[in-house]
Amino acid sequence: MAGPLTTLMRGTVDGLLRSYAQVLFSRSRRVGLLLLATTLLVPSVGLCGLIAGVTALSTAAILDLPSASRLNGLFSYNAVLVGLGVGASADIAPATLGLAAAGAVLAVVMSAALDRLLSTRLSLPQLSVAFQLALWLTAAAAP
Repeated sequence: MAGPLTTLMRGTVDGLLRSYAQVLFSRSRRVGLLLLATTLLVPSVGLCGLIAGVTALSTAAILDLPSASRLNGLFSYNAVLVGLGVGASADIAPATLGLAAAGAVLAVVMSAALDRLLSTRLSLPQLSVAFQLALWLTAAAAP
């Protein structure tokens, strides 16, 4: 029987891999692992994406967003994209990592709000709207 820490870690890894997979409109953990490994070929991009993904999953858990959506990466794939964008735009530094994390929090909040607004009012998915808004705001905050 798995303990609570093992279950938490497994859920976090699954959510992270599925976040990466969602970027390619997939739900496969293998696709997510392949994409994560590919982003790590450029260390600043990979590290910022990874930090953004973990931050997004933590933020979604703190905000008590639906666990099925968290595990499928629906609230965190936009944050991963923001992290990848920040990592591609700047050299790796503590400020860059902090910016990726802050952008991830912003992306999760925007994803949840837009998902609620668009799905209930217009029956539309939010797709990457949160990513675009969050990356614009994050880029504006960058030095």
